[in-house]
Amino acid sequence: MSEITEKPASGLDISYVLTSPKSGLDLGGVIVTKIKTKAQPSFYKGYIYSSRERALSGPFDTDFTAIAAKPNSDKMFAVNSVRDVYKSDILDLNNSEFDKPSNPWNFKKSFTPNRTRGIIATKNASFLYRGLFLESPFATPVKEPGELENPMYFENSSLAIAETHWMHFGGESYLKDVYRIDLNFHRNSFGYLWLYAQTDSGNVSGQCKGFITDNMKVFTNLKGYRFRLKMFIATHADYPWALREISVGYNQGKTF
Repeated sequence: MSEITEKPASGLDISYVLTSPKSGLDLGGVIVTKIKTKAQPSFYKGYIYSSRERALSGPFDTDFTAIAAKPNSDKMFAVNSVRDVYKSDILDLNNSEFDKPSNPWNFKKSFTPNRTRGIIATKNASFLYRGLFLESPFATPVKEPGELENPMYFENSSLAIAETHWMHFGGESYLKDVYRIDLNFHRNSFGYLWLYAQTDSGNVSGQCKGFITDNMKVFTNLKGYRFRLKMFIATHADYPWALREISVGYNQGKTF
């Protein structure tokens, strides 16, 4: 393994690249197994929650400055910074099935992350996104270059992040074993998912589950008194997802 200081032929903007003859990403003849670079900053992201469908959709990065619903109707209107007006039919949220997507991602197709819209991630839940670097699921994101081994490239995409507060499931003094987290999505939702749980003592467990399916199970086997969850979904600009339900399976043990 050797260190390369010049840029490869594809022009990837990096601090350094480590090479291996057997694995990694092909960048103009250079095999990349580790990169260190910055991600492109992006607009503020918004979400829409439907109380009727109990579904969360997003993130949306359209340049909306105001959103309002017309009274006694199923219409919603939005205005952007150049005064374009958009209209949406709220009843469309009743549709629990999206059009069947095709996979637009090639994880080995590199792009310049501080110039091109997209995110870079690893199976171990390190992310370059929105001008930030997150080293691990519950770390504090920093505004500096991040180093990723065996990176996966998600072009024309953003990173959706959902995190709960601390939960004790109705019995703060009881020891719990959180063994599984179940998720239900709208049919044909598209995205790439990671989900993790953390105890109040700092222990972390979770999985990179990969592409979203209608019903997903994340196994944790984590013991503690209080827990919080954090979910990451690589979200393509042209393909939506909607989370309908999330539930936590746990066993309750003894008190202090």
